[in-house]
Amino acid sequence: MTLETIMSKFGGDFRVTSMRDNDYDDNGVFWLEFQGATCPICGHQNWCVTNVTGTKVICMRESGNTKYKSKKLRNGTLYFLGNDKSIKIDLSKISKVKTLKKAHSNILDLMYRGVLSNYSLTHKHLEDLHRRGLTNEMIKLHGDRGFGSYYERDPKNRLTIPQVFIRRLEDGLIGKKSIWEQFLKDTKDKTHNAVINTDLWKGVPGFYQSVLDPKKEGLTSNPEQSKLSYPIFEATEGLLVPYYDELNRLIGFQSRVDNVKKKLVIVSTYSVDYNGNVTDYGNTQNKQYYVDFNSKNGNYSIYFNAKGCNENNFEKASKMFSGNAFEEKSKEFTIEDKPFGYKLKLEEGGKYFWVSSGNKNYGTHSGSPVQVAYNPKIARLNPSNKADFIKIKKYTTKKKSIWLTEGGLKAIVAANYLPAIFSNDELEKYGRDVLGVAGVNSYAKFIPMLKKLNVRTVTTAYDMDFIENKQVMENYRKMLIELKKNGIQVRIAHWDGSKAKGIDDALVKGLDISFRTL
Repeated sequence: MTLETIMSKFGGDFRVTSMRDNDYDDNGVFWLEFQGATCPICGHQNWCVTNVTGTKVICMRESGNTKYKSKKLRNGTLYFLGNDKSIKIDLSKISKVKTLKKAHSNILDLMYRGVLSNYSLTHKHLEDLHRRGLTNEMIKLHGDRGFGSYYERDPKNRLTIPQVFIRRLEDGLIGKKSIWEQFLKDTKDKTHNAVINTDLWKGVPGFYQSVLDPKKEGLTSNPEQSKLSYPIFEATEGLLVPYYDELNRLIGFQSRVDNVKKKLVIVSTYSVDYNGNVTDYGNTQNKQYYVDFNSKNGNYSIYFNAKGCNENNFEKASKMFSGNAFEEKSKEFTIEDKPFGYKLKLEEGGKYFWVSSGNKNYGTHSGSPVQVAYNPKIARLNPSNKADFIKIKKYTTKKKSIWLTEGGLKAIVAANYLPAIFSNDELEKYGRDVLGVAGVNSYAKFIPMLKKLNVRTVTTAYDMDFIENKQVMENYRKMLIELKKNGIQVRIAHWDGSKAKGIDDALVKGLDISFRTL
């Protein structure tokens, strides 16, 4: 089944992920992320994934749907819909959006420099980067292609930057001025000294088209007034972590959120009879409960017979008990209200989110790019400068070793500290640069990048606790096999996991790093 076929069948868009579908011997079959089509488990139109037949869904939000057989994964829950229960899409709930192909890297670099010029790094995020081990010199290494801070539009937030200005014209019509269109007008093509096309924002993840109807907003009653469209840039509120390609161009962002979302869920319920016998109901009764949880202070209340309830309506429900999840010693705990008991779990959401606008009109998916974090000598070169660009291009052709870790920010920190820990000969052997990837199962994306960089040896440096997860270990094993198939030698880096979880912390703390060659 082709991507076009499943999109047509399910009435919405999907994005091909880098996660291979093990149901097929063909290595070219991947899981698909909902990007417009609706997840049948949680009802959302992004983040969750399905296999190409629609018989399995990994839902990233729900963990208690009892309609289908399920299996809890490290990230999300796998639901088995069955061969005769392919995904059903409610077409009436899907608003059609036009998604654009990702723009050329030169355009991404240009537009994201404009983003950083408007959303500069805040003092809070500067201090956060200092705590991660980055000095001011390291933070400013990429110049105007470095870190930034994004905050949502809020009239009371002084850091908010208006992206469009609506004004009345002399003829009674309503006009607008977009900061992005103005940015492009003010940016000259250095080669031809010509004004750049003001539509260059199209195809840049994070940007999309917003529309204002002046008549509906009560701004004008003029029949000649048409709707005003303008580009908008949006991201999840927080630190903007830059991603670079092999030519040192800024090609994407991840948002490192300030406040990780938390939720409290009932894992299972049980009862105890007069003889002390315990009956565990698992999660079969969870739909009868509602957890009213305050993620800021940790206070919660559990309501029974809560079908159809929400945070503003508990009229039909019975309050069972209350407590504070933050006061518990562990994230998973038990509350007894004899003869009943409840197993609760405090779950935390993601810390990093791709800057993407694939679910918006004239928006674009991020594509989850690979981070190329060069050593400081190369990282400071500006690809917009002709002489620097030639140096970067030449460096890509050099035979090299490279480090491989998970996460874009981690790769940047590690690349800055490698020269302080290892000698020149050791850097030649183990690598001067770092690739930051989404996970051990994303080799479909980073192996092509290794070839672009003429990499002959990879030093893997994943967090020390990854060996505790069987699924991750299996994906890691497959990744090592794939690297070997491509003629790449592999070394595995080790350090004291009790003192530093990630390679970035290990390097910042100056821990001893040992290596094992496969």
